[in-house]
Amino acid sequence: MLGNKILPIPSKYLAPGSNATGGLIIDSGFSYGYMAGPVHKIVTNELKKQMSKYRRSHATEEGIGLGPCYNFKGRKIEIPDLIYHFAGGATMVVPRNRYFKFDTEPTGIGCFPVDTDEAKNLEFTPGPSIVLGNYMQVNQYIEYDLKNNRFGFRQQKC
Repeated sequence: MLGNKILPIPSKYLAPGSNATGGLIIDSGFSYGYMAGPVHKIVTNELKKQMSKYRRSHATEEGIGLGPCYNFKGRKIEIPDLIYHFAGGATMVVPRNRYFKFDTEPTGIGCFPVDTDEAKNLEFTPGPSIVLGNYMQVNQYIEYDLKNNRFGFRQQKC
């Protein structure tokens, strides 16, 4: 979900496949995160709709190779939460300051820094479709239950 909007991400990207593609991993060694091209496109298209009141910074996007980026200089910043829903009913809310990178002084620019292979036009890449990087894990207590093949989390000030 992005804000209150459920995103139409096909299930083949959300569950691990027998060929080692799809699914989601949590990786504290990955800075912000990763989304396979088709997933990234769905998320960023919705982000662009919800952020249409802000001016895009195409020069920044071209310069850093990530985006979308927006110019927030002198404006109140309103960005929707990124929400992951997991099997079993668990929900992880990633606040805007954990999935958006800001350089409010002096430029006023903020970007969606999640990496992707979207430009390669691949349906799948080897490995997971989504990686929750360490920046998204800040202020989250995460517990791995290997015996029962599940994990848990809660927001917590760290």
